[in-house]
Amino acid sequence: MMQRANELVEQWNPDIEARRFSVFTTKEEQSHAKDAYFLDSASEINFFFEEKAFNQQGQLQTPKALAVNKIGHAMHDMDPVFSAFTRSQPVSAVLRSLGFQRPLPVQSMYIFKQPSIGGEVSPHQDSSFLYTDPMSCVGLWLALEDANRSNGCLWGLKGIHKQGLSRRFKRLPQGGVGFDGPAPDWSSLMPDFEPIECSAGTLGMRRVQAEFKHLSADIQAKKFDFIQQLSLAGDSLLTWQLKLHNFDDDLPGGRQLNQDLRRLAATYGQDHILMQIEFPQDYPHQPFFVRLVSPRCAMYTGHVTAGGSICLEALTLSGTPGSWQPDFSVESLLNVILFNMIDCPVTVVQTATGPGGRSGPLRIDFSSGNPTRGYSTAEARAAFNRTLENHRRMGWGLQLEYPGNWDYSQPIQRDTFRLVELPLPGQQQQQQQQQPAAPSDPLEAAAAAAQVDEADVQLLMGQGLTRDDAQAALLLAAADSTPGHSSSPVEGRLEDALLRAATCMDVGGCARLWRDQHAPPPAVVDLRDEAADAAQQEQQERARQAAAAARLLAEEVEQVLAHLDATGGTVVNRSKVLRIERVQNAKLWRRYCLKREELVDARGEAGVNERLLFHGTSPATVDLIAQNGFDFRLSQVAAYGNGLYFADHSATAWGYCQKQDAANLSAAARGIGMRRVQAEFKHLSADTQAGKFDFIQQLSLAGDSLLTWQLKLHNFDDDLPGGRQLNQDLRRLAATYGQDHILMQIEFPEDYPHQPFFVRLVSPRCVMYTGHVTAGGSICLEALTLSGTPGSWQPDFTVEALLNVVVINMIDCPVTVVQTATGPGGRSGPLRIDFSSGNPTRGYSTAEARAAFNRTLENHRRMGWGAAAPVAAFRLVELPLPGQAQQQQQQQQQPAAPSDPLEAAAAAAQLDEADVQLLIGQVLRIERVQNVKLWRRYCLKREELVDARGEAGVNERLQFHGTSPATVDLIAQNGFDFRLSQITAKLL
Repeated sequence: MMQRANELVEQWNPDIEARRFSVFTTKEEQSHAKDAYFLDSASEINFFFEEKAFNQQGQLQTPKALAVNKIGHAMHDMDPVFSAFTRSQPVSAVLRSLGFQRPLPVQSMYIFKQPSIGGEVSPHQDSSFLYTDPMSCVGLWLALEDANRSNGCLWGLKGIHKQGLSRRFKRLPQGGVGFDGPAPDWSSLMPDFEPIECSAGTLGMRRVQAEFKHLSADIQAKKFDFIQQLSLAGDSLLTWQLKLHNFDDDLPGGRQLNQDLRRLAATYGQDHILMQIEFPQDYPHQPFFVRLVSPRCAMYTGHVTAGGSICLEALTLSGTPGSWQPDFSVESLLNVILFNMIDCPVTVVQTATGPGGRSGPLRIDFSSGNPTRGYSTAEARAAFNRTLENHRRMGWGLQLEYPGNWDYSQPIQRDTFRLVELPLPGQQQQQQQQQPAAPSDPLEAAAAAAQVDEADVQLLMGQGLTRDDAQAALLLAAADSTPGHSSSPVEGRLEDALLRAATCMDVGGCARLWRDQHAPPPAVVDLRDEAADAAQQEQQERARQAAAAARLLAEEVEQVLAHLDATGGTVVNRSKVLRIERVQNAKLWRRYCLKREELVDARGEAGVNERLLFHGTSPATVDLIAQNGFDFRLSQVAAYGNGLYFADHSATAWGYCQKQDAANLSAAARGIGMRRVQAEFKHLSADTQAGKFDFIQQLSLAGDSLLTWQLKLHNFDDDLPGGRQLNQDLRRLAATYGQDHILMQIEFPEDYPHQPFFVRLVSPRCVMYTGHVTAGGSICLEALTLSGTPGSWQPDFTVEALLNVVVINMIDCPVTVVQTATGPGGRSGPLRIDFSSGNPTRGYSTAEARAAFNRTLENHRRMGWGAAAPVAAFRLVELPLPGQAQQQQQQQQQPAAPSDPLEAAAAAAQLDEADVQLLIGQVLRIERVQNVKLWRRYCLKREELVDARGEAGVNERLQFHGTSPATVDLIAQNGFDFRLSQITAKLL
């Protein structure tokens, strides 16, 4: 920040803005406050001079770098360096510790303490200049250099805040700004002012000191049985030493380590493990370093490196989800470190040169003499760096997220989740509560009829909505998702309601829109029958909804056109627009919303930098972008290398919208596809040679074409009945016909990866319907088709990923009756070789493979792909331009109301009758946890797995977790955390 401040001063030319000069003073005159330069600084980066910067002739007496008093007051918004620091995690953590939920910066300044010419800063209260009612602003003063009495440190008066605000600095009726009262007389209190001396970088030192005191107190209170002693190594607060013993005997690893310590004490006189923690100067922005000093331990055990250092993901700045965060604390990570030392699985360690030794719980090394000779700092650092580099290449394995400092004493925020009690079958719930009188307000009545949850209403009101707007937003969101239902349940519609509230802002709010839509028709005498009345009312309702939707779309279109006019000049503007289409891709939108929510949680609403940008492309790639999002391989021009290019100005993006020649586009697509195929072939070949695919005997090209691969498959998984049976068939095939493998062929289209590859078996011939192999030998899986269903082909699928899916489906598929176009067919099941019709090695031809694939694909299009329902991946909705009239007449039928709502809901949810019978008479109460944030994250993760592996590759299981009533709310609020577990067994 100091460097950036000097750069700003250096770049500023005071001669250009001579008429806007401003001098800073806190004295009564406030002369600078009357000029526009000071007022403009609320949204700009402006420079203010010291009082003695100018001589009597108005000329600077010193260089400008020594004449500037301060820079302000929108550096947090207008400068990237100061914005990044202001919205950084450490600053946010400090403010959240003071009770702020969404801290928002409103003013920032950089103050110089210039020699010789610095003016006096008189006593004042900062709230005079930043006033809110009630008081809500907190100032953070950070010492970038040592601040003491000799160079102008801060001075403060204890307890003055309890006496209230003496006066305010505000806009005056006659123009300008000034104080609304006289200055208080501080002279009698001057002896009571105290200097606030601060050394640069002492924030980290105070953090270390606070953590040391807190951990020491917890050790004395016996909260850490495994810590025998905590002390400083010498006089430095930055180096701690801990003596560890008495590990958890309930864990096999802890029990064995305690036995090793007893042996160590009996033989060498040391009954503990000596651990050292070293803090960097810029802690907590950098993680602390943990190492064992003595005794020496068996290599690879307990996550201890060969040099004694501890290398866990949470202790590194690797940028992965589980890596270091500034709000992590020693106490929270100490539990993680100890847990990983005594309870880690026994596996073969992968090193940079290949498989190494075996890892497992920590063990003391008695094999090479006296283990108490310990490790040196140099070998610990060197081993840590080697291990870190290895993890960067090999990955960290299972990703864990550490919540850091979790204050369990804080009350649960119940507005973020709900516990909904579900009725049990067979129970007679008699609630004799007096029925409240029907509300007079139609909106209140509709909310009551739709069973709007009061918790949802309160949550939306916490986002700034009125009660009427909150109820109306929930009703409109429910109506959007279930057209034709006027009293549809609105449960679980929070996200849709928030989006609906945002779209209603321009029409006066959701309550006004709802009342416009539900305004009673004028009373007229009409002798027509009731059916005609209902039809007319429905038509009027549709017309009102269409008019409201048209108003909203018109606002959106006008925003786009205005942005075109503002940035396109004469090149592109509204006069040249023929049509606007709005891309609606639900999957990409959900990912964007979740990412935005995570940014808001981390940085606050002001930390989310959203901008409207333009991207120019050819017509041929529009659908691909709408379907899959942006991909740098679709870019036509890469001026600065491969990447995605966006522009603030529409005129710039317009240059990339020119139509491409079809032949050039095809050639470009072929070039991308060939490079992709070549890269995947090299990668799969390397993995096959490394033994990662036991079932691939050989990978080769069929002739000279890179677009046709051949694989010889054998040695299938004997642990699966289907794999075991197929291996028996291959042994029989080898003994009888001399072929010990299945020959598979993969054929790539020229426009790969926009089209999927084609997979078929060449030989031997297999039993029809087994292993998802068609009658012609081709493999027909949803992931290998462009069917538009959730599990269908995506351009980011790879051969390696789908090969595992293909082989798993070949040997591990259920035995069912196949439904064909003409009715039930044969029985499917794991792949079997067909020995019933002569020599099976005669194989399949390409023609019969393609024909059988097309027949099977057509059958799936009629019958479906199983549980996954076809959905539209994206839609291009044409928006009406100003002056255009669109008439959409889509009639929707009203479904018949179910006779029993509970039975109808159970049928719609496909409840298993066996589950119902099991619950009857056994359960007292069921509560369903509805945590919107956790549920969205789960859905997004599942969606990514389906994209990568297909629906069959997602292993979902219903499992049970037992816990005490005290932890239920914590789990519902934050998800599962191992520190809440009451019993730590080996399997857990």
